Amino acid sequence: MKHSKKTVIPIYTVLILSMTNSTLQMKKSFLIICLTIISITISAQTRQDTIGRIEQIFSRCKAENPGCQLSISQNGQLFFSKAWGLADLERNVALTTNSIIEAGSVSKQFTAAAILLLAQQQKLSLNDDVRKYIPELPDYGKTIRIKHLIHHTSGLKDWGEIAKIAGCPRTTKTYNNADALNIVCQQNNLNNNPGDEMLYSNSNYNLLAIIVERVSGLSLSDFTSKYIFVPANMKNTSWRDNYKRIVPNRALAYKIRDNNYETSMPNENVYGNGGLLTTSEDLIKWNEFYLKGKFGGLSLLDEQITPDTLNNGEINYYAAGLFVQDCNGLHCIRHDGATAGYRCCLVQYPQINLSISFLSNTAEFGPKAVVKEIEDIFITNSKKQNSNNERKQILADNYDCFTGWYKNEKSGDGMFFQGTKNELNVFGDTPLTQINNNEFIAGDIIYSFQDSIFLKVITPNNFNAGTTDTFNYFKVPTKSIDSNIHQYIGDYYSKNAQASYSILLNDSNKLMLIQKPNQFLKLIPTYTDGYYIEGIDDILYFTRNKNNEIEKMFISAQRARNIEFIKIK
Repeated sequence: MKHSKKTVIPIYTVLILSMTNSTLQMKKSFLIICLTIISITISAQTRQDTIGRIEQIFSRCKAENPGCQLSISQNGQLFFSKAWGLADLERNVALTTNSIIEAGSVSKQFTAAAILLLAQQQKLSLNDDVRKYIPELPDYGKTIRIKHLIHHTSGLKDWGEIAKIAGCPRTTKTYNNADALNIVCQQNNLNNNPGDEMLYSNSNYNLLAIIVERVSGLSLSDFTSKYIFVPANMKNTSWRDNYKRIVPNRALAYKIRDNNYETSMPNENVYGNGGLLTTSEDLIKWNEFYLKGKFGGLSLLDEQITPDTLNNGEINYYAAGLFVQDCNGLHCIRHDGATAGYRCCLVQYPQINLSISFLSNTAEFGPKAVVKEIEDIFITNSKKQNSNNERKQILADNYDCFTGWYKNEKSGDGMFFQGTKNELNVFGDTPLTQINNNEFIAGDIIYSFQDSIFLKVITPNNFNAGTTDTFNYFKVPTKSIDSNIHQYIGDYYSKNAQASYSILLNDSNKLMLIQKPNQFLKLIPTYTDGYYIEGIDDILYFTRNKNNEIEKMFISAQRARNIEFIKIK
């Protein structure tokens, strides 16, 4: 028998054609049910597509390697939560969503929240002089207020950078908050005047942890447990205030050396600056808790997420342990973290009710890059501007006037520019593209020459791609580096770092910086009397007395400027 081809009529068309007055109401109800089913089906398919894209991103995680956790919430509901990889390579223990991972500097927002709650309880004021609670801190002639600690504008040098300069970097000794305070108190000057600039320093948050304890009578650990972790139902969250304490389900941290994994644990008891032990799901709970005003009310929330203002009126986008600024065309609240081999990123987009929490027990994953891939799934960035390939190159008649060394007067850092008729390079091998009159770019860094001797360098902040730091450089003379090189040889001592260095010449007649017992660091010459310390990425420069003799040397790290060493022989 020959079958005729049937015409398929959509279900909603059938319903409309069959309607009569007596059955209209029933048909309408049936139509609503059918459309709802169709909507749910489409929504489920969209969800599966999104999950598939997330899974594709994390296909880089191997089951036999250290891994990570990712949790995502939308509109207050947990949309996705999963873990990949191993928590313990030696015992072949899988990483789960209940595995405890350290959050690094994401911890800072909890320390800041504790301080804000104490202020709300009228037990302190954010305008209080820090020395009211920590009288052992030196008097620098400028008042450092609690708010300066919160916003990283105090000028206090990062104790960890100083410990590194002294030869005992973090995790090589069992440092605690008292040790951090002791190192801070040995410094006779500041990185900058309080409130003048934002310069990230862990010292600020170790001091805040100490203030919480001295004001409340509770340790930061006990205070945050009482007022944050328990109320927010963060059952898997605590602090690493004793690194020897047994923490059930803790994932070990790893890094790669010579293509092999090795443990990389934060064997220290300093906390407040870092040290939060948690899970990605608990961090999502925290976002939901405080952003809905459940922590101290909406007035305290406003304190948490309001950017700071510097002395010159410029905006400092570091709020209370949180970077708060537009990103991807939306308002964004975020912070990244890294301690030893642990990595973390916590992001919230309030306008679209999206939270992303990422934790990893391996240093091989850059949290910002990973989270950026997740953001690209959920957010259409219509405001992306000024990509390098969109920049129009503007040719100048001659770039030779920019040739030379430029010195950062605050830190001693040096930059060398080599210009020819139609080309400009930084450090001789990185070409710059001109984007404006006397303004150039390489990667994300902008080099703005105000004239032939003054340069502004504008760099993206390490913690938030939407935030920038500006550094001023001045052109300095350059003489023959090798002439009278023996004048630098000698022993140097720093009271600030409580450390000794020696400088000598190696067999190739090059200067070496020796830190006993066995650390030998090569000095790479920059401008006159300036050097770069190979291996620890710090800056070294010498100063002279009125007889033009070498009198002192200074070492500057990123967060600790101008650590003084006196030449003793």
